[in-house]
Amino acid sequence: MTIRGCIIITALLISCSDSTTAVTCTEDPHFSNGAVDAPCQSNSTSGTSCYITCNEGYYLSGNGYVTCVDTNVTDDTNEDGKWNYGDTACTPITCETSPEVQSGYIADGCHSGSLYDATCHVTCYYGYYIRGDEVVTCIDIPDSGDTNKEGEWNYGGINCTGIN
Repeated sequence: MTIRGCIIITALLISCSDSTTAVTCTEDPHFSNGAVDAPCQSNSTSGTSCYITCNEGYYLSGNGYVTCVDTNVTDDTNEDGKWNYGDTACTPITCETSPEVQSGYIADGCHSGSLYDATCHVTCYYGYYIRGDEVVTCIDIPDSGDTNKEGEWNYGGINCTGIN
């Protein structure tokens, strides 16, 4: 929030200047593994805030927004601002448990902590054959707002069935 010539820094701290030149963030904000929603772009004025959305396979942590702030609040002699991301981050979704298949096993490197979209091949024990897909995949658990960090294993109907 801005007041003509002033910038609210916290709920109790306001920085003001006699200058009528607006402080602007001269570059577009960039966010690793995510995107900044409009209207944040180059030449946004100090106090402009926008929400962050994460790419597929990542979840949003922190306050969830970026704000254009004045980089020199002591004497306000500059016109350049910078983007403040606070504690916002787009963090990879992981499957926290190891996949398990009854009467079979995971034949390759999937384990607890596997990243989103990791796929693993299933092998059935001797005397069993596989029905359904032969892979399990770490997927995102649907959540409105994408704030969950845990994925889950999608077994795609895998079943190791005994040979009769």
